[in-house]
Parts: sequence; C-alpha cells; structure tokens
Amino acid sequence: MIYYDAINETDWLSADMKEKVFIKIFSDNILLAIETEDDAMREENITTILNLVANICNEAFDFGYLLRGAIVENEFFHNNIIVYGKALVEAVYLEEEIAKNPRILVQKEIVDLLPQYHLTNKDGNSFLNIFEY
Repeated sequence: MIYYDAINETDWLSADMKEKVFIKIFSDNILLAIETEDDAMREENITTILNLVANICNEAFDFGYLLRGAIVENEFFHNNIIVYGKALVEAVYLEEEIAKNPRILVQKEIVDLLPQYHLTNKDGNSFLNIFEY
C-alpha cells in the first residue's frame, strides 16, 4: 500500500510538474528524481521533491511505518530500465550508513537553500521535517 501511495502521490501536481518527476520502485526503495539544472526552477523543483517525500513519509506513518532515506542533488541518469549516478550512490550511502534511525537526511546544499523544511539532530545531520507539510 505504501508503494501504491508513493506512485499516486504525484496526482496533486500540475500536469507540467508531474511530467518532470521520475519515480521508480525497486527492492524496498522508493526513488524520486527531478531535474535541478535549470536555475530558474531549481528551488521549486527541490521543494516539490521535499513535499512528495514528506507526504510519502506521512502516509507510511499512517500505516504504522517509519521510513529512512536521503535527499541529495548530484549527477543522475535514468530511463525505463536503469538508474545510476552519483546522486543515487550518495543517497544510498547516507541512508544505509548515516541515517540508521528513521529519518530522511538532506544534503547540506539543499538545507542551505531551503532551511525552513529541515531539523538538525544532535549528530549534526539535517533531516526533513516531515510534519512541516
């Protein structure tokens, strides 16, 4: 049900924005991606991903599940068959090695851009405040 909700979470987006969001589910992972190279749309696109991730976390919480993961900005490639790139490697590393507890870690550059959506834990890592949305 959580995966189904994650896929349908983009339904509230405008048609234009919905086309920009890439979602892929593999193993026990939900991957969301959006282009951020366009400086004019960078902040809006990152905010969209933050909203989507927070909504997915809140939906999972409604079912009694806590999620962990990471949101990063870096090189990334995807098509209908494969996903790869520095962003994926960094996100997996943060999720597996640093997050350890249920939380969505957020890369420092994203926190600096949109600090209002994040909290910082006593370990110094910033994470998405899913209750802000």
